[in-house]
Amino acid sequence: MSRIIDLRVVRKRSLDTVNEAMQRYASIHEELNDLSYQRWLACMTLTDMHGAWERFAERRLVAALNHYPDHFLAENSVRGVSKLPAGLADYLTRGGRKYFDFRSCADLIKIANTLVGKPNNPFRTIPKSFASHLDAAAALRNYILHESDASWDSLKTQLMTNFNIKATPQPGEFLDSIDHRNASPKKGHKRILVFAMVFEDVIRKT
Repeated sequence: MSRIIDLRVVRKRSLDTVNEAMQRYASIHEELNDLSYQRWLACMTLTDMHGAWERFAERRLVAALNHYPDHFLAENSVRGVSKLPAGLADYLTRGGRKYFDFRSCADLIKIANTLVGKPNNPFRTIPKSFASHLDAAAALRNYILHESDASWDSLKTQLMTNFNIKATPQPGEFLDSIDHRNASPKKGHKRILVFAMVFEDVIRKT
């Protein structure tokens, strides 16, 4: 019998990772008196949470394909099969590659539309404002880990587009600063806390 992926387990694991990252941030931040270390901690916390989001996005799409295989089977003219086991759904989601990769929320939605169809695409319900935060988090993560010219250009574009920041700060300074935007999901709090709220909300509701 084909195993049906339990979404409750998928969500709990991802939420636990985000919550653990923020608990670690809160406990260590209180002990740090050095601003440079506080900013470094914010960067490491952001990369941990973004990693949880990427893993969740993959597992959520695998679950959608496992739960709703009809679109994929029809589009690919697969006959004599009505279900896709979890292992095969995982392989198909990765496209035969070693890992699942998407460039943006728009790209993720496009991939999911292809695999499960629009009606069963779990990412289509992500609010645009939250999707823009997820894309900004990806740009921050890429620059934090790679510090390449391309990742810096991408970060500048994201912060200008989504935060109206013209003079791009370093990621640590950005994350450790207060978000004063009226449109902020968590106005008046440090941006690292804003991103944490976005990750938690999207994982919980997608």
